[in-house]
Amino acid sequence: MVYSLDDFREVLKSDLEQDRKRKAVEVWGKTIQQALREASTELDLPTVRLEYEVQTRGYAGLFGIFFKKEWRLLVYPSVNYSVTRLSNSEGLFSEEGEREVVQSKDGDFGIKLGKDGKVYVKVSSPVGEGNAVAVEDILRQAGSTRSLPNLDEAKLEAIVAAGQDEWVEIAEYEYNYSANSEYNVTVSSDDMKGYLTISSPKEGGASPDLDDIREVLKLAGIFFGVKEDVLEEIEKHPRYRAQIVIAEGEDARDGDNTKVEFLFETDFTKAVEEKKKQVKNDKVDLKDNSRIQSVHKGEVVARVLPPESGKPGHTVKGALLPAKDGVDVPVELGDNVVLSDDRTEVLATASGQALFVKGVVSVETINIINGDLKSHINFLGTLVIKGDVGDGYEVIANGDIHISGTVGRSKLRAGGNIYVDGGVNGHKQESDQSTDSGGIVCGKSFWGRFLQNCNLEVGEFVIVSDGILHSNVIAMRKVLCKGKRAAIVGGHIRASEEINAASLGSVSGTVTQLETGFDPRLKDDLNKLVEERAELERAFSEIDRSLNNWLQAVKGKKLPPDKKQRIEEMAIEKEQKEQQIARLSEKIKEKMTQINEREFAGKISASQRVQAGVKININDALYEVTSEYSKGVTFYESGGTIHTKNYEEIADDITRGK
Repeated sequence: MVYSLDDFREVLKSDLEQDRKRKAVEVWGKTIQQALREASTELDLPTVRLEYEVQTRGYAGLFGIFFKKEWRLLVYPSVNYSVTRLSNSEGLFSEEGEREVVQSKDGDFGIKLGKDGKVYVKVSSPVGEGNAVAVEDILRQAGSTRSLPNLDEAKLEAIVAAGQDEWVEIAEYEYNYSANSEYNVTVSSDDMKGYLTISSPKEGGASPDLDDIREVLKLAGIFFGVKEDVLEEIEKHPRYRAQIVIAEGEDARDGDNTKVEFLFETDFTKAVEEKKKQVKNDKVDLKDNSRIQSVHKGEVVARVLPPESGKPGHTVKGALLPAKDGVDVPVELGDNVVLSDDRTEVLATASGQALFVKGVVSVETINIINGDLKSHINFLGTLVIKGDVGDGYEVIANGDIHISGTVGRSKLRAGGNIYVDGGVNGHKQESDQSTDSGGIVCGKSFWGRFLQNCNLEVGEFVIVSDGILHSNVIAMRKVLCKGKRAAIVGGHIRASEEINAASLGSVSGTVTQLETGFDPRLKDDLNKLVEERAELERAFSEIDRSLNNWLQAVKGKKLPPDKKQRIEEMAIEKEQKEQQIARLSEKIKEKMTQINEREFAGKISASQRVQAGVKININDALYEVTSEYSKGVTFYESGGTIHTKNYEEIADDITRGK
């Protein structure tokens, strides 16, 4: 008879149902594994398809002799087992339960010299495509082991063929009790780890005995976290004169407070990973609007997870380490979201963009403008402008701003990212002293084709494909330019971590200032404080000089009331200026501490060339380029001096908005 795939499914389903209906069996054994093998025989199921409950815990006895107790288990077929594939990769049912993944593993063996004067061998069978144990390997190890007689090769072949992973007697040897190993147990100072060191047995000594080791651990006060798998490994493959971690405590874990589990991607740069960006002619493709994370009205935006109980820990000596329970804290909700009636879910009350800003979840609607911008706009969400933004506009969005065209001399403000598929040209002329030329600020990152004559400040990255010309740029992380014309010429570019472009400066020697290695905003704050203090110090000096002149002029004279009042006012003003200077000095000190604490290993790189006139500032080190670097180079600071090394490529995957 020829069975179809459906026939196989029905047969296997029937078999599985029969397995589940079989009653549980109660079995005994010296070890859990031995008891499970007994149950496997009675239930006619492999051990991987069995589940069990411990009825009585076993005990090997003191020194393997006194107070022995067998393990008693209640064993029944697993309900989480299902066949998922035929050998020829045809799919079978998997209606419930988990898929069993079989990983290949070689067979293994061990040789043990027992305290009863007998030699034992344990052989485990290979799994999957693993290699079986070779009798020759066992004989080879036996030949290098002290005290061992010649082993019966035929009996070994039978043990290997059975592969039951049990200790089987194979021979006898002349046992010498006084030649046994010695055990040394130590505990870490925090009582969280126990260590075991085993000395090599002498001629006639037995292999390490697990019951003896357990008893030694108890005598050393170790009652918790004993690693049974390590003990079994020691029995099968002893390690001598090595410190082995034999027990580990468990740290206490405080329970989590009420948490919100978001069902949308809060990092928009990750949301585009599934849609690979196409890069052509070394230009970054910025035309994909899939960065917007949209949700529909009534959709579950997040789940509210209740506070959890703390989980106490234990030292290896059994001491309890207390843990705190989590606290029920209110969920902070923004616009267009509400809690469900059972307070377990956050639901959107309007279709729009899901946002998570400063710990508050909200849904902001998306405003799409088809064509060029015609008026100022201030929007509480994400703006998509399918056209250009000319001169004189003010564009503000709490979320992201997406512009498919170019941007002129306008102001852009975004709480998230700004994407300009074209570029930005602030049209600033040499005679133009205004500071609002192309003013762009965003809380996250900026992507665009080019920047020219504009001011830009971002919370993370500036990424352009062509270059940056005569612009003032502040990036809290990196400024990255990659493309055939990816040049930075003129202006003042500052980034905490890295500045990288194809070329820096111009052949005309245009002054190009590049700074990295520190937080630009903190540095600006520091400079303002220093300038303010300098102004106060000038005013203080002037008042002090005037006051001294007055005091010298009226020395020994009786002053009229008006002059006396003037001197008193000057003295008060002097004291006030002195106090203001002291307060500013303290603020400067605090700001310098913040800058030092947030110092970065900054670097400045050019893949092609660096022209004369480029001024480099990394941390506190300064360097002005006086002659051209005609090949790729990376500048970095070490020991207060600027050094160079071979050019380092941009490590960030800028094609995906990271």
